[in-house]
Amino acid sequence: MDLRPRWKSRLDRAGFAVQRVLPSRLKDPLLADAETALGSIGGKRAFMRFADAFRSKLFERLAAAYGDDLFAKLLAVKLSNLAVAQHHYRRRHADLVARPVQLTVDPTNACQLACPGCVHTANPERRELFDWPRLAMPASVHDAFLERTGPFAFSTLLYNYGEPLLHKDFPEFVRSAKRFLLFTHTSTNLSMPLPDTDALVASGLDRIVCSIDGATQDVYARYRRSGNLEMVLDNVRRLVAARKRSGRRTPYLVWQFLTFRHNAHQVRDAIRTARALGVDEAHIETPFGVEHDDADIQAVTVRERGRHVFARWDGNWCSKRERRGVETAAPAIEREFARSWEERFDDETGGAEEPSRGAAPTCDWLYQNVTLDGARRVLPCCMAPEKTDKPLVFARFGLDDGDRLPNPANTPMAFRARLAFGDRADYDARAQDLPAAEKPFCAECREKPPPYHLNNIAGDVWALDEARALPRKLAAALTGWKR
Repeated sequence: MDLRPRWKSRLDRAGFAVQRVLPSRLKDPLLADAETALGSIGGKRAFMRFADAFRSKLFERLAAAYGDDLFAKLLAVKLSNLAVAQHHYRRRHADLVARPVQLTVDPTNACQLACPGCVHTANPERRELFDWPRLAMPASVHDAFLERTGPFAFSTLLYNYGEPLLHKDFPEFVRSAKRFLLFTHTSTNLSMPLPDTDALVASGLDRIVCSIDGATQDVYARYRRSGNLEMVLDNVRRLVAARKRSGRRTPYLVWQFLTFRHNAHQVRDAIRTARALGVDEAHIETPFGVEHDDADIQAVTVRERGRHVFARWDGNWCSKRERRGVETAAPAIEREFARSWEERFDDETGGAEEPSRGAAPTCDWLYQNVTLDGARRVLPCCMAPEKTDKPLVFARFGLDDGDRLPNPANTPMAFRARLAFGDRADYDARAQDLPAAEKPFCAECREKPPPYHLNNIAGDVWALDEARALPRKLAAALTGWKR
């Protein structure tokens, strides 16, 4: 789980005081426009026209505050996309114009460990269930993916089932994401030689979760099979030292400890070690059960569960230097700013309106996220495809889409997945003659993994707008996705 500081606790006091005493009729026009449109505009075309006007007003406000037109264009695109995404979500639209607000990217599908419950498990019967090719993503594919998604998103999770630091170009993945001012987060087992911790820190990576589930080798390796605790702890020391040499406050370092019956007695030792090593936080977490894979590995909850923060961070991850860095992505930013939301609506969805299905259940992942794995496969969420029971491959980026996939979150499979929630009868009628591989698992999903937290995106808005040019409640309005 990504737990950045909540943006509400970081408001500048002067802005808060002014807003508190203003009568409602003097509400900031940007905020008033967003609240009114999100609450009252039902039609897609009407909302796209609002989004175009909203984006222009955002640009004018931001350009005046920062004196930087390119940064203002980028943030205006992101915020207007967030509004369009919320419009779709509130009405349970199946055909989207909005791009994903969060990206999940597996730089490589490979992992050197064999933890129970994972696609890389040592249990051959379980491992054979998964459709998980051990391929690495070329950096050029990641760059092409960001060209289509980066101007709109707020964050990228550079991990899923693979071990991201096995990819020799991992720092380049981070640098590419930073061109679009994305919050970058990875999770790693750290059980491999790290040739250049200075390059990893210098890449601009914002947050690293280090998975370390034990304080001694024998206990640690019961779950992190093939892992080397001594190497892991040495890598933590080297990362802390590299960060100190760089003078940076990031990456924020988290020691994550998953609690099982066999390691619960070492939780306090791990917390003490984490503090002594200089990491910023220990996160003690109850994992999903893996008894179906190994009956001897039993998840438990301990009293220490939760965050143990040793060094607080104010959440200001977007510096002036990073804002200037968007110049390297100028062509993509200019292209997306120049294209209107109404034009996207006409070109990508045929200008078709949809009924509101606001009372229907849904899955938040289908409106917030798109996942790209090391084999270039477009997936809807954090789950892994299985060979027979889980059709979760929605497209193959750069392999079979050509230029027909301007929006990776709006593939035919993604459309069917959203429709299965919003209008089951319509979905069933459309799907009855389709082969099984073209019927998304989402239509039958009962697993409902926890989605990304929108409060983190609200925090990203706060971090991006260092000058506080935007009204303090705008982030809350744009991330207040009501069911």
